[in-house]
Amino acid sequence: QISPHDTARFHHHFAAVVATVQPFPGVVEMLDALSQNGYRLGVFTTATRRAATTMLTASGLAGYFPVVVGGDDVSRPKPAPDGLEVCCLRLGTGVTEAVYVGDAAVDLQCADAANASGIHAAWGSVNGAAPTPERIARRPHDVVELVMQLQTE
Repeated sequence: QISPHDTARFHHHFAAVVATVQPFPGVVEMLDALSQNGYRLGVFTTATRRAATTMLTASGLAGYFPVVVGGDDVSRPKPAPDGLEVCCLRLGTGVTEAVYVGDAAVDLQCADAANASGIHAAWGSVNGAAPTPERIARRPHDVVELVMQLQTE
């Protein structure tokens, strides 16, 4: 049984470990471009919301994401679409209008299950998502280009 003290110790040590986390090169510019073009940004992750918020804050990215949905916020994990649906609801957008960017196959499966568009973030990734070629972002700026293309389709 995990006690509240155990959880508090974990988060204390976790915060210390991620304190020096930096965004991958080009990610801030990608987020700036998406934000400046009017896209509302949110996060759905299998991590707990608290862990995700800790990492986003440590990396300086928290301000880009007014909505963070963690795996502990939903009853069914990815590839079920539940978390993506909750994220879209909180962002005030329809899930079929959403573009979900992830580095793992399960992220793209989640997007498909929600009838959202999915983009594989392949930079620095070792996960074999095997998406269709037009949905691969090999560098962060590719996400901006792909989102713009999806908007015109």
